[in-house]
Amino acid sequence: MTRQARVTLDDIYPVYRSTKRVTKKQLDALERKLGSELPRGYRAFLSRFGHGWINDWLQIYCPDSDLLNEQRESLVQDFLQHTRDYNTAFDRTKLSEEDMRSCVQIGIDQDLMRLFACPRFPGSVFEWSFLTIRQHKAGVEALGPIAGMRTRPFLYFFPLEPVPVSRSLACQSKRLEVREVVESIRDISKGEVHIIDVDEGPGLGSRSPAFWLFPQKLGVKLRVYCVETTVDRRVYLTFDTSPKHLPKVEALTEEVSDRVGVRFKPARRY
Repeated sequence: MTRQARVTLDDIYPVYRSTKRVTKKQLDALERKLGSELPRGYRAFLSRFGHGWINDWLQIYCPDSDLLNEQRESLVQDFLQHTRDYNTAFDRTKLSEEDMRSCVQIGIDQDLMRLFACPRFPGSVFEWSFLTIRQHKAGVEALGPIAGMRTRPFLYFFPLEPVPVSRSLACQSKRLEVREVVESIRDISKGEVHIIDVDEGPGLGSRSPAFWLFPQKLGVKLRVYCVETTVDRRVYLTFDTSPKHLPKVEALTEEVSDRVGVRFKPARRY
């Protein structure tokens, strides 16, 4: 059964803007190379967000001639091997070797699930996951179920450029609660803060409770969680942001430290 579309472009939250925009000229050239229109939403996605990652899980590619040729060759080789050696299933539409030789790959996720476009089916996105190739007649609107957020319907975007700066801070404390840190960040930040509960549940060494925070006016993804063992308890405050926003984010973490009465220090990331 084809999974239903659950998100649109307006549902994707950009953590910060890309410094490398995709131009109309690039997109026109890609359509000429494909010999067909791009999947619905893909062109609009690149124009708005550019090349980058959805939920640190699904990478959407930018047009690049050399990369496209390499990806097409890989698609064809894998397709021939899978149809020869395995029982590859097709959902909605069966593709041929000739189809694969004309395809353009437009994305890939951390599990090596690939998204590609086929000129014979203009406007569609094909999802190749394990031994199944599915056709989605909606384009970027079909990304929700395959963007690593099946249970938490919130999609965020990190551009490939500028590369995010990552920091991990921690404090050793028996009394500090994760929610105190979360509330402090919300109170300090200007404007709305998206707060996503990602609690992984109780257990030895688990991150519990845990939250992602996205202050809209700051351009950062913050993570606050607790790691507690039989001998130690630490509250972590980690973040990813662009070099441009780093000074303001560091000032925010300092103010949070002052508010909750602890000192967060550089820590090893789990």
